[in-house]
Amino acid sequence: MRRIALVLAEHRYNKNSVAVLTGAVEASACAAHVDVCFSKPGAASVFACLDRASARPPGHAGGGAIPITPQTKSPRTPDMIVLGCSFATAAVPDAAATLRRARIEAAGRGWPLVTLAGGPHPSGDPAGTLAMGFDLVLCGEGEEALPLLLDRFAAETSPGDVPGLCWMEGGALHRNPRPRTVDLDTFPPFAPGAGRNAPFELSRGCPWGCRFCETTFLTGARPRHRSLERLVHWAEVARANGNRDLRFLSADSFAWGSTDGGPADPVRLDELLGESVRIFGRGHVFFGSFPSEARPEHVTPNLVEVVARHAANDCIAFGAQSGSDRILKAIHRGHDSDAVRRAARVVLAAGLRPIVDFICGLPGEDPSDREATRGLIRELADLGAVVHTHTFMPLPGTHLWAGPPGEVDDVTRELLDTLASQGRHIGRWRTHQGQARRTAAFLAALEHGGGILP
Repeated sequence: MRRIALVLAEHRYNKNSVAVLTGAVEASACAAHVDVCFSKPGAASVFACLDRASARPPGHAGGGAIPITPQTKSPRTPDMIVLGCSFATAAVPDAAATLRRARIEAAGRGWPLVTLAGGPHPSGDPAGTLAMGFDLVLCGEGEEALPLLLDRFAAETSPGDVPGLCWMEGGALHRNPRPRTVDLDTFPPFAPGAGRNAPFELSRGCPWGCRFCETTFLTGARPRHRSLERLVHWAEVARANGNRDLRFLSADSFAWGSTDGGPADPVRLDELLGESVRIFGRGHVFFGSFPSEARPEHVTPNLVEVVARHAANDCIAFGAQSGSDRILKAIHRGHDSDAVRRAARVVLAAGLRPIVDFICGLPGEDPSDREATRGLIRELADLGAVVHTHTFMPLPGTHLWAGPPGEVDDVTRELLDTLASQGRHIGRWRTHQGQARRTAAFLAALEHGGGILP
């Protein structure tokens, strides 16, 4: 069997995905033949972690380099290097820069390099991602597919049967069927062996299918949940490993355990948070705040009371996206603006702060839609809510992928600037607008230029 070095490009924006994928590799049979290390942004070399590993004394596993597995007393020179990049659409230019540097460095050292992309953007646009210069793309959930691919590399057998694998051959895109949906209870929610921590993912799958969002496309419409028993088990492991806080991750944390995407059972949520506090202590469990946000219609008094009694966060975050009922219907949100108002009042009544997300510049907005959004923003700000504004970014695989990046109109910008001058939080819409513009320009240049790297 060949020795494989998996170098995962780790950034602020993908650290949770990297932790989950590393945990899946740790828990798989391929761990006997795969060493994992992490490439950091701004490092002198994409492969600095491999250089550190080769410079270590035998048996020394420190410095954030390749972990020593029970099967190997010290790192071996790999027979193949796999660079793995997981990224969303906003990070496409960064991923391309990492890929370019890696190819140049590997060629200069004579290293056998395979470049692999996965995550939201590559899954939605595998052909465009391969045109960036990646050798392979893994579409969909990676906990089963990535270890299988690495196992094929180690055994020197064809990876052509790996679910979700995409590649170019003879000028044509070859694409395997998507991987089966993952049973979350089968895999750890983080990577204890490599010291890569992440919020515990509660659920996958979303039945709502919002037209701007990739979640349903990526993870399916049927909700799947990590069980109470496994969440408690991994909480105990994390605490024993020295983790100080416990946070959760979900597109709708207030739907945990629901089979149809409806609200959670308050009794089960009380049990989960009570057990979490028992393990981590009061003041160290966070639920319902970023990144475990909620849908507004699920922010009910019973569920908020459970969170207020157990969790350390002083806020509940949920998405409004627009103040226009016409736009909310057009983007398939499944709730109206009154649901947002009710949720804000429920959170405030519990002594917590509502944090409410809006997307400015959604396709199809007219002046009356924008005024409705401004009106709801003013209303929520006057109530004492925190408003987080974003601008629309078209994402591959969604119904709105062909649309242009969103723009914040002059009247809305004036309102947001006024709120900011009063000390109100308004989010990072300027940053998001700039990201959307840069990414759109990059992707257009890639399409018209026929690819960046050979």
